[in-house]
Amino acid sequence: MSLLIGIDVGTTHCKGGVYDYQGKECAFLKTDTQIRWDCAGGAVIDANTLWESVCFLVKGLTDKVNPKDIDAISVASMAEAGVPLDRHGQPLYPIICWFDKRSQPQSDWWVKNFGPRFVFEITGVVPSYKYTLTKLMWLKAEHPQIITKCCTWLCVADYICYLLGGKKVMNKSLACRTMAFDLTKDAYSREMLEVAGVPHQIMPPIVESGQVIGSVSALAARETGLLQGTPVVTGGHDHVCGALATGILTDEYALDSSGTAEAVIVALNSPRLDWEIGEKGLTVGHHVMKDMYYLMGGMSASGASVEWFKSFVEGKKKENRPGISYNTLMSEAANFDPFSTGLVFVPYLRGSGAPWPDPSRKGAILGLRDYHGQAHVTRAILEGVSFQLRAAVLAIQEVLGHQLDHLRVTGGGAKNKMWLQLKADITGKHFEVPQVEEASTLGAALLAGVGAGVYENGKQAAHSVYRVKETVFPDKEKHRIYVKAFEDVYVPLQKILGEVDRLITSSHLE
Repeated sequence: MSLLIGIDVGTTHCKGGVYDYQGKECAFLKTDTQIRWDCAGGAVIDANTLWESVCFLVKGLTDKVNPKDIDAISVASMAEAGVPLDRHGQPLYPIICWFDKRSQPQSDWWVKNFGPRFVFEITGVVPSYKYTLTKLMWLKAEHPQIITKCCTWLCVADYICYLLGGKKVMNKSLACRTMAFDLTKDAYSREMLEVAGVPHQIMPPIVESGQVIGSVSALAARETGLLQGTPVVTGGHDHVCGALATGILTDEYALDSSGTAEAVIVALNSPRLDWEIGEKGLTVGHHVMKDMYYLMGGMSASGASVEWFKSFVEGKKKENRPGISYNTLMSEAANFDPFSTGLVFVPYLRGSGAPWPDPSRKGAILGLRDYHGQAHVTRAILEGVSFQLRAAVLAIQEVLGHQLDHLRVTGGGAKNKMWLQLKADITGKHFEVPQVEEASTLGAALLAGVGAGVYENGKQAAHSVYRVKETVFPDKEKHRIYVKAFEDVYVPLQKILGEVDRLITSSHLE
């Protein structure tokens, strides 16, 4: 039996799956991603601890299958986070999480001096604290010795591949999330790097996803249980790996990749860099499929909004009482008619995304009265996140010039039928749930298979594995109610709350 391993290093969890050539899951494990808050007040991950977590994960997988059957391994990861390495390949600074806002001043500098349009028409993204370039500028300003000693910057997936035994490279799907990649030239932008004052030599060679870049070293073999010599293959951006696994190879349908953050993705045959796309908060970049691109929009705090409220509720409980489960929250939230709680939740805990992009925007719960309780707020959060999903889908449809009849949904958000039904009712789309819900790990495994020669290309790989488990259809009457609520309440609130947010910011009330 021949098998493939895919790893997904995510914001909340590190996940790993073993799959056969038809995409059947033979083993799956996950462990928490250890995020801590540093002296700068931001969220970071210790690079060595992350590697230990991945080793623990892979060792657990190799204990469940015969390592001799594993043909190759590949890695997907959160997109914008990365690590500076010295000449010995050792981390010089913790991994700054993509949602960490310490580099907001550097992002503001780009907006003030060059404008978002200038950046988008080169890179396919607008300036943001999320991206590699602004984080490197922050490091240069606050810790110049780090940049002086830095020989290579690697995004997380490429860093893990390097430790497994691969070369120091960057795959194109992650290079497009650095704000330093020129989509018009298909190479790093010397102009962007020079303006930022970042040495271009620290950026590693760029390669396609699905390429063999080395083999598992003796040291990595001891730590993971993999056989020494197992091919290590370039992976990619976790959401885009999920797009591969779910067959998002055209712009006829979209992926709803639902996790801590949520992204709606369609495939493009060429990069579209017209400003109407960037102005809506949509981004463009390389697909993990060779010679293909993606159009993406979404929000930074989808599952994170639910996690925030869950943690808030648990914080109010006594220490000797058990925490509340997600199933409990979801089942309580199911007992409401559409838009009936009297509450509106705006899911901007980490700023707003498409189609109203603004990193300074803030989350809000509106309409609170003394009779509102846990279930009311949970329901409002789920509705608010789903309203924002509808807004992103509408923006993508406007750019494409046609309707998206259905979305394929993966990640944690695919596991709760009630929330899926809510998304269908609010967007008016039907949602396909694939047999393998953790599509990012499967997508990474498919890239491992492409590199190992199991599949001729990504298209063949995707067609070999995609199967529908179930389809969730919208309720027409509930959709009518939600469309009215979206148009009469949620959309008008954007302008009103934008003014409130600016008042809070200008008054230094944060």
